[in-house]
Amino acid sequence: MRLQTLQIDNYRGIKHCSIQFPEYSRIVFLIGAGDSTKSTILNAIQWLLWPTWNLIAVDTDFYNKNTSEDIQILGTFSEIPDELATEEKYGLYLRRSDVDLDGISDDEPADGKPVCISLKLTIDSSLEPKWNVVCNRKEPTVISHTDRRKMTCGVIGDNSSKDLMWGKNSILQKYADSKGILHEAYMQAIRETAKNADLSALDDIAEKILDIGMNYGIGFSGEITNKLMYQNGSYTTSVGLFDGEVPLLQKGRGSQRLLSMGLNTGKAAKGSIILVDEIETGLEPYRLRSLIHTLRGECSTSGQVIATTHSPVAVAEATLQELLFINHNNGDTRAVQMKGNDSEHSFIQGQVRENAEAFLSSRLIVCEGKTEIGVIRALDDYLQKTENCRMAYYGVSTFMGGGEKVIKCAELLHKCGYEVCVLMDSDKEAEEDRKDSLRKKGIQVFDWNKPYAIEQQIFAESTNTIAEELISIAIREKGIDSIKSILSENCSVSFDGDSPSLLDTITSDQKVDIGTAAMNKNHPWYKRIDLGESVGNVIFKEFESFPIDGRIHEVVNQIIEWVKKSD
Repeated sequence: MRLQTLQIDNYRGIKHCSIQFPEYSRIVFLIGAGDSTKSTILNAIQWLLWPTWNLIAVDTDFYNKNTSEDIQILGTFSEIPDELATEEKYGLYLRRSDVDLDGISDDEPADGKPVCISLKLTIDSSLEPKWNVVCNRKEPTVISHTDRRKMTCGVIGDNSSKDLMWGKNSILQKYADSKGILHEAYMQAIRETAKNADLSALDDIAEKILDIGMNYGIGFSGEITNKLMYQNGSYTTSVGLFDGEVPLLQKGRGSQRLLSMGLNTGKAAKGSIILVDEIETGLEPYRLRSLIHTLRGECSTSGQVIATTHSPVAVAEATLQELLFINHNNGDTRAVQMKGNDSEHSFIQGQVRENAEAFLSSRLIVCEGKTEIGVIRALDDYLQKTENCRMAYYGVSTFMGGGEKVIKCAELLHKCGYEVCVLMDSDKEAEEDRKDSLRKKGIQVFDWNKPYAIEQQIFAESTNTIAEELISIAIREKGIDSIKSILSENCSVSFDGDSPSLLDTITSDQKVDIGTAAMNKNHPWYKRIDLGESVGNVIFKEFESFPIDGRIHEVVNQIIEWVKKSD
């Protein structure tokens, strides 16, 4: 089974959301900033495929607790179980996936077009859930929980330990009909303290557990068996999986989740949809990468995995077809899949790999280079010291634009739904028109006086003391002889001794020349994030010494205003 489209209305933090899932990938990663409703989307899918009749809804499940507007969750599924596609079941409701559910359009199945079924959950103020199969040609018909259970959905979250015990809601139940076996085992446990309880009929799962261990990187030290587990002070028992004499429930959290995922995806051959919240939980980076590759293999021909992640490792490991960028604003959730021609696709994929961490924010300062990244980091420290808050409080992070790619990166992020601004130089006249194009799209551009780069602007407005501190950063990194040589070759400024001491008569133009020397292509002074941060620390330590009407003050104050603004 495969989820193709999903629409959510008035559910928890979502007023409205419409998602088209990737066509060419059976693994989907929902990425975006915290509180962008990624987990809510997974919960909505779980509710839509709820396998029992007693789904419990409360008033707080309605958007803004407004029970006057129904919760509605509508999903369209392809590759549905054959037994649900018969005329005796829902065959007359089969429809084309490329036609909207508007009650008007002809969605009759057609040759050569994928066939699907649409399921709708409605909850009104009575809090009674109603599940229906819907199409444009007929009145909705009720679908029972028995039939919904055939639309297999596995959920991997904080309760993955349940899948290591035989029980009603365990994935193990789908591997064997254990009811009679467990009943007999319980009787023996009560009568004979379970010493000789025979659960061998359940032990077929042992081979599956061992296979999962091999594929998912989990080691075992003994024989995998099933044994009765007692609860203190009670005759209540449960049956769980053991590694020798040790319950698998005592495995680490990550290993438990991996076993649960393996057991659930093991049913993908029958079309399972697997929902995984925070796929990286409990996993080291190498096991997370291995898991992603394993899932691709497990779901290469059937089933579907939909996962949320806050891990840059998972983002960098994903292909572009596997990513949905989720952003949320005032109840409206958008899910964007980036597409483009071959060259655009390669560029976007490269940016996802290089800037994976940034894609997990909601607002981004796109920086032309590493120096700018460092200066923004120093600005973050300055805000913490002066206003007792950091940029993260406002959902802001940085994005490495990388020289000439900075404008293209800003356009890409804007298309993905991120709120973006740009910090870049003004030393290339050819870029001015493209800057104006960004501004017309609502993207703020912070730059320097023409034709300055950041180094030239900083030195131009520096006092002698600030300029000497900035030169000292370069001396500590490059050595005094190297800096003296660069200055003598590129400008008329020189100094004696082991530390810079600039004459009081040095002009603003000469300071610009020092900034130009700092941009030396072969020996740049500050083209590293840590060095840019050192430059920024000098700027903000001496911020009041810069001209109050200068460009440094103007740009810094504009960036702070952008960071702190609220929609």
